[in-house]
Amino acid sequence: SSATVSLYQILVLSVTLDEWSDEEVDSMIEIGGNASANSIYKAFIPDGFSKPGPDATHDQRMRFIR
Repeated sequence: SSATVSLYQILVLSVTLDEWSDEEVDSMIEIGGNASANSIYKAFIPDGFSKPGPDATHDQRMRFIR
C-alpha cells in the first residue's frame, strides 16, 4: 500500500540531513510520529534479525536495511 511505502521512505530519511516533502511530513504526522513508526516497522522485522543498536557500525546498519 502507499502508506507502507511512505512509512518506509520516512524511516530512511534523516531529520537533519535530508529535506522532507510536505507529503512525507504529513505521513509521519498521520501515523503518530517516530515512536509509532518504529513500532510499526519493528513488527515486520523477520525472526532472527534485530535492529542495530546505537553503537552499530555503518556496515551493520547497511546489512540491516537491505
